[in-house]
Amino acid sequence: MQDFDEEVLAVLSCEIGSRPREAPTLVELLPVLGEIRREDGSLVIEFDAAEHSLIEAFVAAERQCCPAIGWDVQSTPEPVLRVSATPAQMDVLTAMFSKDQL
Repeated sequence: MQDFDEEVLAVLSCEIGSRPREAPTLVELLPVLGEIRREDGSLVIEFDAAEHSLIEAFVAAERQCCPAIGWDVQSTPEPVLRVSATPAQMDVLTAMFSKDQL
């Protein structure tokens, strides 16, 4: 599991202890990240290539630890994750999903 500081967890309203330990982490998603953009008040994250089950499992875990954030996976040919959150939360999530994290 990634280590996040208390400030990040507070912004995300995250109860990290509620996240299943065996669930896929952001580190597992970073290699398959595609485009990230803000659209209609949401953060939209596309994936270049990924198993839908990997994205679904990640989202299921995030829904447990960060229930105040909306996590919606859309299945097009490749999965697209649409995240509904406050502007401050979207700023943090944009940084977390950045390919600079690789």
